[in-house]
Amino acid sequence: RQCALEGCDSPAQGPSGLCRAHGGGHRCQQDGCGKFAQGSSGLCKAHGGGKRCQHEGCTKSAQGAWQLCKAHGGGERCQYEHGCQTPARGSTGFCRAHGGGKTCQQDSCRRFAHGATVYCKAHGGGKRCQQNSCSKPVQGATNFCRVHGGRLKCQHDGCVKSAVGNSVMCRAHGGSKRCLHEDCTKRAQGATEYCKGHGGGRRCEKAGCAKSAIGSTKYCSAHGGGRRCQHEGCHKCAQGSTPFCGAHGGGRRCQHDGCSKCAQGCTDFCKKHGGGSRCQHFGCNSSAQGKDLYCKVHGGGVKKKGIDEQVLAHASQIQDDMILSHPSDPPINYASTFANSVNPPLQEVLTLSIKLP
Repeated sequence: RQCALEGCDSPAQGPSGLCRAHGGGHRCQQDGCGKFAQGSSGLCKAHGGGKRCQHEGCTKSAQGAWQLCKAHGGGERCQYEHGCQTPARGSTGFCRAHGGGKTCQQDSCRRFAHGATVYCKAHGGGKRCQQNSCSKPVQGATNFCRVHGGRLKCQHDGCVKSAVGNSVMCRAHGGSKRCLHEDCTKRAQGATEYCKGHGGGRRCEKAGCAKSAIGSTKYCSAHGGGRRCQHEGCHKCAQGSTPFCGAHGGGRRCQHDGCSKCAQGCTDFCKKHGGGSRCQHFGCNSSAQGKDLYCKVHGGGVKKKGIDEQVLAHASQIQDDMILSHPSDPPINYASTFANSVNPPLQEVLTLSIKLP
């Protein structure tokens, strides 16, 4: 039988005389769901209908003629020539990483289109949250976004964030894949086995740059990747969820009364008021410089290609002052004395760089 709707040649489903596209066939009995019921269950795949994965503890839907879900080996695998075992997307024969599936039609966007739309979630694709005035994408088989109750919540005591992937924890509490680098507990990025700091995720495509690419762009922040500050004439990177860089009011602000500077790192204060990493030298509370654990006075911020000229000048001045104030004393290695108060890697260089009397 053909669909009873005029002009439609699709086969009719069930007693309605209509094809699936025009309302025929059995529908899922879950409230608010209009998907097709699978087999005799009366429910769609998302709500438990049809064959289920036979892997122990898994309740996902089995794929095609397989008895397993995609995560446990069911369904067609990517046909990439170097042996990729990731599930193929749609009828393309390849996984997303190797070109399978639909991509977002928004200019310069490389993300994947969702559902029956031609856009990614960020550009309006996929189902939207049904909460009044909310336009965020829904999570999983729910009709709501994460903020309005969609998706499984993290099982860690007191945490209200959403669980990640097949785990019952959010990213902060151990959900998702972890970096394989020794002693690293950060999450792995994308299809790689490492975090951003250890080479995982997409990298900047600028020749000679090994930093991480930002967002859906091809470059790191230093080479134009990510969102830019919207202040006229400014090309710096926007901070956080704001449209401006730190100099023009973007990002988090220092919580000290009357201070409007940027908060540093994961703290709530600027460097002047105790924010950011502090010098590790005993008794020093100055701000640490760069990736070092020390302030400038104690050797922080020194480049690998050479020694900071100010540090050497300081050491030389100490030696000259001590010699002038104690001319009759035997020669003393004042450079080593100063070097012991700075970053240990500088001790040998400082000792060899200053001429003793």
